[in-house]
Amino acid sequence: MNSSSSPTAVNKKPARKKNWLRWLIAAVLVYILAGILMFFFQERLIFHPQPISKAAIRHIERNHPEAQAISIVMKDCTEVKGWLVRGSANAGSLCIYFGGNGDEASNMIDQAGRYPDWSFALVNYRGYGESDGSPNEKKLCSDALQIYDYFSTRQEVESAPIVVMGRSIGSGVAVYLAENRAVDGVILTTPFDSVLNVAQEKLPIYPIRFMLRNRFDSLARAGSIEQPVLIITAAKDKLIPPGHARKLADRWSGKVFMQEIPGKDHDSVVTSDQYWQSISDYLDRF
Repeated sequence: MNSSSSPTAVNKKPARKKNWLRWLIAAVLVYILAGILMFFFQERLIFHPQPISKAAIRHIERNHPEAQAISIVMKDCTEVKGWLVRGSANAGSLCIYFGGNGDEASNMIDQAGRYPDWSFALVNYRGYGESDGSPNEKKLCSDALQIYDYFSTRQEVESAPIVVMGRSIGSGVAVYLAENRAVDGVILTTPFDSVLNVAQEKLPIYPIRFMLRNRFDSLARAGSIEQPVLIITAAKDKLIPPGHARKLADRWSGKVFMQEIPGKDHDSVVTSDQYWQSISDYLDRF
C-alpha cells in the first residue's frame, strides 16, 4: 500500500504584510519629499516669469507711440521695467495694472486702448519681461507701493483718479496697495480670498498653513478698504473657484460691484467682451 503525504500549506500572510509595509513607507517618503519640495520651491510653483523678446519691444516702439517705456529702481536697487500707456491728450486718470502669474505686462497695451480717457501703468514684476530680480510676495507688495508713488507724483496724474487693477495673483498685490495707498477704486479679476485658502483647498493632506510663505491674505485686508471694488469672476473657473471671490466681497468695507462672466474659465475670461465692458462701466464712475 502506497502512502502519500498531503502538501504542506504555505502561510503567505507575513509576505503580504511585509509588502503592505513597504508601500506605506514609500508613500510616507513621497509625501514628505513632495512637502519639502513645495516648501523650498513654492515661488517657482506660484510665479511663472515670462520674458519679452527684443522683437516684441521693437514692435511696441513702432506700433504703439502712446506707450512710453518706464524704468523704476526699487529700494534694494532692483530695476523693474514696463510702460505708461497714455490715453487721450486730457487723460489724467490712471489705472495701475498687476497681472497674473504668467502675464507679461505688454499683453495689456492693446487692451488699454479700449479706455481712451485713462492711462495705464503696466510694470512687469521682478523676473518678468525685462525686469531684474525674482518675485515673491514681500518684494512684489513693496514694489507696488513704490510704483504707485512714482506714478502718483507725475504732473499728468497728480490729483487725478487712480484705480488699481489686479488679475489672479495680481489681485493680492492690488489689494495690498489699496490698503496702503489712497487709490480711488479697485478692480479684481478672478481674485482669491487668500492663496493660503486656495492652496489648502487643493492640497488638504498637507499642513499648508505652516508651509506657505506667499499667502497674499486679501481677506484679512479687505475689511479696512473703503474704496469701491469691481470683482469679476469666471463661472467655470476651476483654478480659483468663484466662491473665494464671494468671501472677499463679503468682507470688503467699501461698495462692491460683482460681475460673473458665464461660460468662461480662469484664463478665457479675458476673451469675453462682457469682461471688458464691465471694466469700462466701472471706470466711467470716476
